[in-house]
Amino acid sequence: MQDIYEGRIKNWKEVGGPDRRIIFFNKEPGRGTWEVFAHWLYGDPKTAPAVSHPEVGGNEETRTKVSHTQGAISQLSASWANQSAVALSIRLDDGSIVAPVASEIVSGRYPMARPLFFITNGPPTGDAKVLIDFVLSSRGQELVRKHGYLRLADLKVR
Repeated sequence: MQDIYEGRIKNWKEVGGPDRRIIFFNKEPGRGTWEVFAHWLYGDPKTAPAVSHPEVGGNEETRTKVSHTQGAISQLSASWANQSAVALSIRLDDGSIVAPVASEIVSGRYPMARPLFFITNGPPTGDAKVLIDFVLSSRGQELVRKHGYLRLADLKVR
């Protein structure tokens, strides 16, 4: 993956795919998805080299660009994957293949995962408290699951 990211591998046939140019859409600086990717790939995002790839911002833009560009790849949360922007499995150092599915994320085997936080300046009040209370409610947690993210109850399996 480093060779693709750093531009040394430029065609999918070099890694067993079709004879098609690789188009890497890189997340813009400051995106959490890029941070997780760079941490997995380099151990520390600060050590990731500067690269020259077309840049994408939010998840919707990323999914649209990957879906409509043959040979495209990018960093994108698995919850945003669909039939035309597919989440890829990873080959671990031991040679095993691990898919970005809930059980592998919860177990810690899938290495590119991160928690999402609500951060407030002091205890939440007003609308912030209403939102947080809703997200933590059973109805809110079902919406979290419906949109492809792990519920808090899923994480307690560890």
